[in-house]
Amino acid sequence: MSLGIEKRGTSWFGRIIGAARLDRHFYHEISAGESALWQSFAVVALSSAAAGAGPFLRAGPVGFVAAFFSAVLSWLIWSYLAYFIGLKLLPESQTGPNFRGFMSAAGFSNAPGIIRVLAIIPGLAGFSFLAATFWTIAAMALAAGMALHYKSLLRGAAVSILGWIGQALILGALVYLASKGGM
Repeated sequence: MSLGIEKRGTSWFGRIIGAARLDRHFYHEISAGESALWQSFAVVALSSAAAGAGPFLRAGPVGFVAAFFSAVLSWLIWSYLAYFIGLKLLPESQTGPNFRGFMSAAGFSNAPGIIRVLAIIPGLAGFSFLAATFWTIAAMALAAGMALHYKSLLRGAAVSILGWIGQALILGALVYLASKGGM
Protein backbone atom coordinates (compact mmCIF):
# COMPACT_ATOMS: atom_id res chain seq x y z
CA MET A 1 0.00 0.00 0.00
CA SER A 2 1.31 3.41 -0.91
CA LEU A 3 0.47 6.50 1.04
CA GLY A 4 0.27 8.39 -2.20
CA ILE A 5 3.68 9.91 -2.75
CA GLU A 6 6.29 8.16 -4.84
CA LYS A 7 9.46 9.99 -5.77
CA ARG A 8 11.92 8.44 -8.18
CA GLY A 9 10.42 5.01 -7.52
CA THR A 10 11.09 5.11 -3.76
CA SER A 11 8.43 3.46 -1.66
CA TRP A 12 7.35 4.63 1.76
CA PHE A 13 9.25 1.72 3.28
CA GLY A 14 12.32 2.66 1.24
CA ARG A 15 12.06 6.19 2.59
CA ILE A 16 11.90 4.87 6.16
CA ILE A 17 15.09 2.90 5.51
CA GLY A 18 16.76 5.99 4.00
CA ALA A 19 15.78 8.04 7.03
CA ALA A 20 17.00 5.42 9.51
CA ARG A 21 20.28 5.01 7.59
CA LEU A 22 20.87 8.75 8.12
CA ASP A 23 21.16 9.24 4.38
CA ARG A 24 22.09 12.89 3.82
CA HIS A 25 20.74 12.89 0.25
CA PHE A 26 17.44 11.45 1.44
CA TYR A 27 16.94 14.25 3.98
CA HIS A 28 17.92 16.87 1.42
CA GLU A 29 15.40 15.50 -1.09
CA ILE A 30 12.60 15.16 1.48
CA SER A 31 13.09 18.65 2.89
CA ALA A 32 13.23 20.21 -0.60
CA GLY A 33 9.83 18.88 -1.61
CA GLU A 34 6.45 19.25 -0.01
CA SER A 35 5.00 15.97 -1.20
CA ALA A 36 6.09 13.74 1.67
CA LEU A 37 4.38 15.48 4.58
CA TRP A 38 1.66 12.86 5.07
CA GLN A 39 4.16 10.03 4.73
CA SER A 40 6.29 11.66 7.41
CA PHE A 41 3.29 11.91 9.74
CA ALA A 42 2.68 8.19 9.15
CA VAL A 43 6.29 7.54 10.24
CA VAL A 44 5.63 9.50 13.45
CA ALA A 45 2.48 7.42 14.03
CA LEU A 46 4.34 4.16 13.43
CA SER A 47 7.21 5.19 15.71
CA SER A 48 4.74 6.31 18.38
CA ALA A 49 2.88 3.00 18.13
CA ALA A 50 6.22 1.22 18.59
CA ALA A 51 6.77 3.33 21.71
CA GLY A 52 3.44 2.04 23.04
CA ALA A 53 4.26 -1.66 22.56
CA GLY A 54 6.13 -2.11 25.83
CA PRO A 55 3.67 -0.09 27.92
CA PHE A 56 0.83 -2.11 26.38
CA LEU A 57 2.32 -5.30 27.84
CA ARG A 58 2.68 -3.70 31.28
CA ALA A 59 -0.46 -1.57 31.49
CA GLY A 60 -2.74 -2.69 28.69
CA PRO A 61 -4.53 -0.35 26.30
CA VAL A 62 -4.23 2.61 28.68
CA GLY A 63 -0.44 2.21 28.71
CA PHE A 64 -0.36 2.02 24.92
CA VAL A 65 -2.54 5.09 24.44
CA ALA A 66 -0.58 7.12 27.00
CA ALA A 67 2.77 6.18 25.43
CA PHE A 68 1.47 6.76 21.89
CA PHE A 69 0.14 10.24 22.58
CA SER A 70 3.18 11.16 24.68
CA ALA A 71 5.44 10.20 21.78
CA VAL A 72 3.37 12.21 19.27
CA LEU A 73 3.30 15.23 21.59
CA SER A 74 7.03 14.91 22.17
CA TRP A 75 7.68 14.92 18.42
CA LEU A 76 5.40 17.91 17.84
CA ILE A 77 7.04 19.99 20.56
CA TRP A 78 10.54 18.95 19.51
CA SER A 79 9.89 19.71 15.84
CA TYR A 80 8.38 23.13 16.48
CA LEU A 81 11.18 24.05 18.90
CA ALA A 82 13.85 22.83 16.48
CA TYR A 83 12.31 24.81 13.63
CA PHE A 84 12.10 27.97 15.74
CA ILE A 85 15.64 27.56 17.10
CA GLY A 86 17.03 26.84 13.66
CA LEU A 87 15.20 29.65 11.91
CA LYS A 88 15.32 32.38 14.56
CA LEU A 89 18.16 31.64 16.98
CA LEU A 90 20.78 29.80 14.88
CA PRO A 91 20.18 30.78 11.25
CA GLU A 92 22.88 30.98 8.61
CA SER A 93 22.72 33.47 5.75
CA GLN A 94 21.02 30.96 3.42
CA THR A 95 18.52 29.68 6.02
CA GLY A 96 14.97 30.31 4.94
CA PRO A 97 11.50 29.36 6.08
CA ASN A 98 10.24 26.10 4.60
CA PHE A 99 7.95 24.81 7.33
CA ARG A 100 6.42 21.95 5.32
CA GLY A 101 9.82 20.72 4.15
CA PHE A 102 11.17 20.92 7.68
CA MET A 103 8.21 19.00 9.11
CA SER A 104 8.55 16.33 6.40
CA ALA A 105 12.21 15.81 7.27
CA ALA A 106 11.48 15.97 11.02
CA GLY A 107 8.74 13.36 10.67
CA PHE A 108 11.02 10.96 8.84
CA SER A 109 13.71 11.56 11.47
CA ASN A 110 11.45 9.54 13.78
CA ALA A 111 12.12 6.38 11.76
CA PRO A 112 14.76 5.10 14.23
CA GLY A 113 12.10 5.21 16.94
CA ILE A 114 10.46 2.18 15.36
CA ILE A 115 13.03 0.01 17.17
CA ARG A 116 11.20 0.84 20.41
CA VAL A 117 8.95 -2.08 19.55
CA LEU A 118 11.79 -4.22 20.93
CA ALA A 119 10.55 -3.21 24.39
CA ILE A 120 8.19 -6.19 24.15
CA ILE A 121 11.23 -8.45 24.61
CA PRO A 122 12.09 -8.82 28.29
CA GLY A 123 15.25 -6.94 29.14
CA LEU A 124 15.36 -4.85 25.95
CA ALA A 125 13.04 -1.98 26.92
CA GLY A 126 15.74 0.27 28.34
CA PHE A 127 18.19 -0.47 25.53
CA SER A 128 15.63 0.07 22.77
CA PHE A 129 14.49 3.40 24.18
CA LEU A 130 18.03 4.65 24.76
CA ALA A 131 19.19 3.56 21.30
CA ALA A 132 16.10 5.07 19.67
CA THR A 133 16.64 8.36 21.52
CA PHE A 134 20.24 8.86 20.43
CA TRP A 135 19.59 7.59 16.91
CA THR A 136 16.58 9.88 16.54
CA ILE A 137 18.52 12.89 17.85
CA ALA A 138 21.14 12.19 15.16
CA ALA A 139 18.43 11.85 12.51
CA MET A 140 16.81 15.13 13.60
CA ALA A 141 20.23 16.81 13.43
CA LEU A 142 20.58 15.71 9.83
CA ALA A 143 16.96 16.61 9.04
CA ALA A 144 17.36 20.09 10.53
CA GLY A 145 20.68 20.63 8.80
CA MET A 146 19.30 19.71 5.40
CA ALA A 147 15.92 21.43 5.79
CA LEU A 148 17.44 24.68 7.04
CA HIS A 149 20.24 24.58 4.43
CA TYR A 150 23.05 24.68 6.95
CA LYS A 151 26.60 24.46 5.70
CA SER A 152 27.65 22.78 8.96
CA LEU A 153 25.95 19.72 10.37
CA LEU A 154 27.15 20.84 13.82
CA ARG A 155 24.55 23.60 13.67
CA GLY A 156 21.92 20.99 12.84
CA ALA A 157 23.11 18.96 15.83
CA ALA A 158 22.81 22.02 18.07
CA VAL A 159 19.26 22.63 16.83
CA SER A 160 18.35 18.98 17.40
CA ILE A 161 19.84 18.78 20.89
CA LEU A 162 18.48 22.13 22.06
CA GLY A 163 15.03 21.25 20.71
CA TRP A 164 15.16 17.84 22.38
CA ILE A 165 16.16 19.36 25.73
CA GLY A 166 13.36 21.91 25.38
CA GLN A 167 10.72 19.28 24.70
CA ALA A 168 12.01 17.15 27.59
CA LEU A 169 11.68 20.12 29.94
CA ILE A 170 8.19 20.96 28.68
CA LEU A 171 6.98 17.35 28.92
CA GLY A 172 8.60 17.01 32.34
CA ALA A 173 6.76 20.12 33.53
CA LEU A 174 3.47 18.78 32.14
CA VAL A 175 3.97 15.44 33.90
CA TYR A 176 4.86 17.22 37.13
CA LEU A 177 1.77 19.44 36.94
CA ALA A 178 -0.44 16.46 36.13
CA SER A 179 0.96 14.48 39.07
CA LYS A 180 0.29 17.40 41.43
CA GLY A 181 -3.28 17.67 40.24
CA GLY A 182 -2.61 20.96 38.47
CA MET A 183 -4.02 19.75 35.18
